[in-house]
Amino acid sequence: MDDARRQAGLAKVRELYGDDRGLAPAEAPPESAPYVEATVDHLFADLWARPGLSVRDRRLITLGIVAAMGRRDVAETQLVGALLAGDLDSEQVGEIVLHVAHYAGWPNGQALHAAARAAVDRVSA
Repeated sequence: MDDARRQAGLAKVRELYGDDRGLAPAEAPPESAPYVEATVDHLFADLWARPGLSVRDRRLITLGIVAAMGRRDVAETQLVGALLAGDLDSEQVGEIVLHVAHYAGWPNGQALHAAARAAVDRVSA
């Protein structure tokens, strides 16, 4: 394990979500090491940190994909992070929900809408 890469990945996770999502080596059970390594070292240290797209751009792409998959849980996580970081405001979130619903299907749009309401409520609390 490259400790600098792991620390960069964990820093990106904290930047995106406000905490390390239980991915710090001390918190992760040993059997999850391959998953944690791939997630922190590759997804966050490498992919999310690449030049060419902003964090906001990557969030929008991720939101579109997870909404199309019907993954309300992942959408809510992304939306909370985006709202807390100032990448999106509640009006933009509403526009995203409306737009995605027309391309990803109304049931997936409804799931995203529920995630958006929960995210806005969590950040506003």
